[in-house]
Amino acid sequence: MERKYRNPTKWTWMANCMGWALQIKDWIHLDDHNERPHDEVAKLFMEQTRLKLVEKKDMVLGKCYIALRVNAHDYHFMRRNESGHWTHKQGGREVCTVSQKYVFGRG
Repeated sequence: MERKYRNPTKWTWMANCMGWALQIKDWIHLDDHNERPHDEVAKLFMEQTRLKLVEKKDMVLGKCYIALRVNAHDYHFMRRNESGHWTHKQGGREVCTVSQKYVFGRG
């Protein structure tokens, strides 16, 4: 994984969406993600982080999960905490809550 460094003082500037999802206070981007077809980005993420794919129906309370949405131009990570609430972070913005519908929908 490639890391983009800034001089952060709080989570707002400490991480992008991938850093937030992995709970690493850093700006992280997948290596060569622009060189791959967008449908291979999830596979690349799992290879580089050693995380495994879990189906929505198999998620349980008490565990954290990371969702990855991919389109033809970009990717975005979201994190589900142990209580089942989803959050995400867009660049230098604050972390905010998102609905499960947003996480798994097309919107």
